[in-house]
Amino acid sequence: MGLLLVVAAGFVAAAVAPWAARREAGRRWLGPASGALALLLGLALLLMARAAPEVALPWVPPLGVELALRLDGLGLLFGLIVTGVGAAVLVYAGAYLRGDPLLGRFFCYLLGFMAAMLGLVLADDLVTLFVFYELTSLASYLLIAYEHERAEARAAALQALLITTVGGMCLLVALLLVQQTTGTLRLSELRPEALREGPYLTILLLVAAAAFTKSAQAPLHPWLPAAMAAPTPVSAYLHSAAMVKAGVFVLARLSPALGGTTAWTALLVSAGAVTAVAGAWLALRETDLKRVLAYTTVSALGLLTLLLGVGGRRGAEAFVAYALGHALYKSALFMVAGAIDHAAGTRDVLALRGLARAAPALALVCGAAAWSFAGLPLSLGFVGKELAYEAAFLAGGDLVVGALVIAVGLASAGMAAAACLVAVRPFRARPDLPASEAAQRAAAHPPEAGLWGPPAACAALGVVLGVLPWLLDPLASWAAGSITGAPVTAHLEAWHGLTPALGLSTVSAVVGLGTYLAWDHVRGAAPLRALGAALDRAPARAYDLALAGTLRLAAWQTRTFQTGNLRDYLAVILGTLVVLGGLALLRVPALDLPAREALPARDWLVVALLLMAALAACAPPVRFATIVALSIVGYAAALVYQNYGAPDLALVQVLVETLVVILFVLVLADLPLPARARPRGLRAVRDVGVALGAGAVVTTAMLAVLATPFDDKLGRWYAHNAVELAHGRNVVNTILVDFRAFDTLGEVIVVVVASIGVAVLLRGVVRAAPEPVAGPVPEGGVA
Repeated sequence: MGLLLVVAAGFVAAAVAPWAARREAGRRWLGPASGALALLLGLALLLMARAAPEVALPWVPPLGVELALRLDGLGLLFGLIVTGVGAAVLVYAGAYLRGDPLLGRFFCYLLGFMAAMLGLVLADDLVTLFVFYELTSLASYLLIAYEHERAEARAAALQALLITTVGGMCLLVALLLVQQTTGTLRLSELRPEALREGPYLTILLLVAAAAFTKSAQAPLHPWLPAAMAAPTPVSAYLHSAAMVKAGVFVLARLSPALGGTTAWTALLVSAGAVTAVAGAWLALRETDLKRVLAYTTVSALGLLTLLLGVGGRRGAEAFVAYALGHALYKSALFMVAGAIDHAAGTRDVLALRGLARAAPALALVCGAAAWSFAGLPLSLGFVGKELAYEAAFLAGGDLVVGALVIAVGLASAGMAAAACLVAVRPFRARPDLPASEAAQRAAAHPPEAGLWGPPAACAALGVVLGVLPWLLDPLASWAAGSITGAPVTAHLEAWHGLTPALGLSTVSAVVGLGTYLAWDHVRGAAPLRALGAALDRAPARAYDLALAGTLRLAAWQTRTFQTGNLRDYLAVILGTLVVLGGLALLRVPALDLPAREALPARDWLVVALLLMAALAACAPPVRFATIVALSIVGYAAALVYQNYGAPDLALVQVLVETLVVILFVLVLADLPLPARARPRGLRAVRDVGVALGAGAVVTTAMLAVLATPFDDKLGRWYAHNAVELAHGRNVVNTILVDFRAFDTLGEVIVVVVASIGVAVLLRGVVRAAPEPVAGPVPEGGVA
């Protein structure tokens, strides 16, 4: 139950946050308290790790769905990222948003997101995984749109929600196919052999589509840079460490079952390579600090996807080290960017210069995080990059894949190093120029400890783990084993010696330095603009066109179906019944109806009465005559019940029919008769066709029921237990008021609520009726 309590604690904290923020003391301590909670949850995961706990509670037993959680190496790795970086961001958010009137709401969303991510990384049931996966999308939408008065924030939130939701639907279909193929919903019980024998390629493509939308793989990446409209704490948490890694987490989680095939390698390596290079290249054209970091995050996500495609022991180790290193240094840099914006009032690197003197602590933090970002020695970023190059050299003997990984690594790492130097540029001073106006504002209002302390913790941890990477060996071994599906013994080292990987790291650093020195010329170069149009503006334009087309389709659908005419609504409902019911009945074998005795004369009279009343209801143009004809149909049905030994049902039918007739008469007496009471032309043909089709489908369905062998076990059980358990001899009444009393209560509540709603609407109509306008009084008369 410990795992369940860890997840539940996050949701409880999210519910409590708005209440705590109502008081001044609560607002002041909300950030530190939330950060402490996140650290405690991470510590709880560490303490439980040795026992590798599992918990499974029945959720939907008939379908085999369970609320199943399991802690393995991969879950522990991402759980520590979620809680560790989350703790720093929560403390940072308390300082960043100090004085915000909606602080409680923000922490509610952020803590809810943290809980959803914990549920996702610990899930061991396919349905549980999907539910938490979608909850992260919902929380992300709320957080991006936090400043909802800004149109930019609303548009970015909608874009992120729509793109990731489409991916979520793909994931749902894929998980259902997995369950049908393997017969299990438990992730720990999936076997690759069973999936290979089923629709493997379809499942792989659907899972990849879900992961690519969530982890911003090109060309589905534009939502991530657009999401920089969110407050900086959101970017530092969701868009560097947590949500964007949910996609690659799903790929890593399903890697033992889906990985190891040519299709897996080709798909993930190609998508990751394009994304890694495109993201790093596009980062070079930006001058907004957050957008520079956003595009480099896209590049890092591409490299993580590529490493999963490469696979193997080294690929898994590189994935673990790079994912953890990226979460630490990128969250720190995002928080530094927010602190700069908070103090200087801008994030434009061209307007910032000489910030090191104004904020020396912030400069030191940025330098430490950037050191790991650039993949320089004695940093966790360096360890991850070295392992990535080694994975390329050991790519299963596939020279093409190895060469591609090396080329992509050199290109993306070089451009990322240049982007890293761009991020550091605001702190650099020029002897021939004074500090910029923004830097002078920052000097007048230096960032408080709450804005540079949390990123300092993340950056320092990245350096410490880079100097002492062997501390991560147990975690890396367990996590890499979860990815490969086989035991792995990892040995992370700060220095691998003079190896080809070191040479490639040196080359990428030199490329980055050269690119940065020429950055002013590179960012305006024609090739960069052309690539930006192809890889950035084109997908964004495609999204805009798709959204506009969807809105136009919705408008057309509304005009077509929401006509305000009840006859049209009934035609749509019954037409749907005819189509779907007819298709279902086409699959029914030939009806084998049991032999029946000939109907007696009294039943033929009732049938004749029913037919005449039904035809009469269609014929007269007077509404009251139609009501009388329909009531005859109801009373004739009561005669059928009476003739076949159900006088109680016949009495109920008579009472209900009488009440309905009275209500119809009372209501229709006050309703105006429309100018054209009956449809003409095509509408009349449509109505006749729908009516005949509905009658035919319902009749055929009833005949199909009669042809089905009757199982009277339930009926005999009710008859046997009516007196003993329900203390009544009328079996129908005991079913309604005892055996299925809650069903009856629910139906009564629905009727009562609907009646109250109708009464309120009618009351509003009466109140809104205009007062008669008094005119002049005519001579010799009364107005």
